[in-house]
Amino acid sequence: MAIVEAANALDAPVEVVFSEIEHRPFDSQCDHVVLLSESPDEIISWVQNTASASFADACRHASILLAKAAVLAASGVDVRRQDANEMELTGLGVVRIQREELSSVRNAMGPLAFYDGLPLSSRPAVDWADEVFLGEEPSLLRQEGALRCDLTGRSRVLRYGPYFHLAPGLWTICVRIAVQIEGGPADFRFEWGVDHDVTTVTQTVQQSGVYEVVLSKLWAEADQSELRVWLDRAMFEGAFEVQSCKVWLIDTDQTD
Repeated sequence: MAIVEAANALDAPVEVVFSEIEHRPFDSQCDHVVLLSESPDEIISWVQNTASASFADACRHASILLAKAAVLAASGVDVRRQDANEMELTGLGVVRIQREELSSVRNAMGPLAFYDGLPLSSRPAVDWADEVFLGEEPSLLRQEGALRCDLTGRSRVLRYGPYFHLAPGLWTICVRIAVQIEGGPADFRFEWGVDHDVTTVTQTVQQSGVYEVVLSKLWAEADQSELRVWLDRAMFEGAFEVQSCKVWLIDTDQTD
């Protein structure tokens, strides 16, 4: 690797220690720590290619790595993007990088785009497509590109996930749903957070239409995220679909 070669070329003894963020933390005794980062889409692509994972599973695994990297970046370490042709590193001087090209599976506004450029800061909302969420409904049908759920039946969870890891901070989600009411009002419950530590909003829909729900939740530490959409009361007939879901970071200072 170019960084090791640069260290070996120096007259003064310089030891370069590499630590993969996935397996163990960096050595805090090092004189200088550099976080080498890639774009979120390239990391998702790497996981897909090496693990033969689905897109949603690759995003979940990539989010764990990126959330850890975001925490490390917030501690004040030197963050460098590996897409540069060269970089100047303390003690090593200018190091020229020869990169292996990666095939990106999504554009720069993929579902983890808020990690594109560390340390984290408030950025535009990122879209979470319906494909990254889960559902146990036997009646889920894809109609005109949207995943539509038959509301007929008992109270139950309709959609949940995607279990992407979020770095510490105040995160907001905006869910737009389309509801078709046939047999009376529909009672929905929206939960946003981790396990039982969630922000909850309930909404009774009296007529067919498109509705938006916004929820905010503080992540005190890096952890997975889950949106749960519940039907809280049994219905005779109706249909439901998530038209869009947007997520953004409001503030990273709320955890202090």
